[in-house]
Amino acid sequence: MAKKKIGFYIMGIGNGHITQAKIVYSILEKHYDIPITIFVSGNEKKEFREIFPNSNYLHYKIFADEGDMDKLNTIKSKFKSLLSYAKPYNLNEIIKIFNLDLLIGFWCIGFNDILTQKLIKPYLCIAPQYSVDNKNINLIANLSKKQVIPISIDDNNKYSDHKLPPLIDIKEIKKEKSEKNIVLAYAVNGIDFMNTLNQIAIKNEDYEFHFFYRKAPNYNFNKNVFYHKTSRIEFKEYFKIAKCVLCTSGNELIYECVYNKIPVATMASNKNQFEQVHNQNKFINKFKYAIKMDKNLDIDELTKIDVITSNLDLKKKIDNREYQVLNLIKKFI
Repeated sequence: MAKKKIGFYIMGIGNGHITQAKIVYSILEKHYDIPITIFVSGNEKKEFREIFPNSNYLHYKIFADEGDMDKLNTIKSKFKSLLSYAKPYNLNEIIKIFNLDLLIGFWCIGFNDILTQKLIKPYLCIAPQYSVDNKNINLIANLSKKQVIPISIDDNNKYSDHKLPPLIDIKEIKKEKSEKNIVLAYAVNGIDFMNTLNQIAIKNEDYEFHFFYRKAPNYNFNKNVFYHKTSRIEFKEYFKIAKCVLCTSGNELIYECVYNKIPVATMASNKNQFEQVHNQNKFINKFKYAIKMDKNLDIDELTKIDVITSNLDLKKKIDNREYQVLNLIKKFI
């Protein structure tokens, strides 16, 4: 019997969505054909073509970019995001061309398509955003709920009964010893983070702070803060020797720290960025996976935090992850 066919539809803005797609792909490719992967982003990246080499590849360019995702409270970014949602992507045409039985989106919805035509095959959308209580998310979910089946990740789903465990890379990173006291820092966006990082560095002069950011910041950091342009390869090298991590409140990095038993402190990149604020509260107050990153943070105290409990909790969640993913897909294909 021929295998059923699934198409992937991935928001290329943010590493978390891409990692989620990679994990689900690695599970499903053993049981299904995945003939097409579609990336949606403001800029096409070379790595998009290399992530799923056994599938055909498409890129849909949109108006919004990484910077807009952190400024959703501004009129300009809202307008660019609205234009991006309004673009037609001809999802039914893709389904017909590749003879798909199911479409899986990773925070990609294709509003123009689902509002103007009935999709001919089921459409699952997997995203941690379905746990966020926000008027913009509510609008998106309510407009799309007749055709899109929402799947949340590691938290309650406000729009359906479906959720999956954390979709993170579970390859443990082998720690290495270093004579230096290394603190690894990462921000997706935000001057607030840079200000806080610098204040922490001034008060913790025995540590080197290696800060990864997408572009060189116009900021006069203290002498023990060193800037690095975001690079997965270089980042992992510092991850191996870091005593702890400071980061904005995305999903992927905090989970990776917990999985690898590295203490982590976090803060929202922007007080108006509702997803980051939600994640900050989730990881600090609900899951207890991180502590608050503020100007008074004592790095010595952070490095002494017992991470065993949170590590065991996370590993328990993902213990039967493959079964949960396959069981969910079987309900709709």
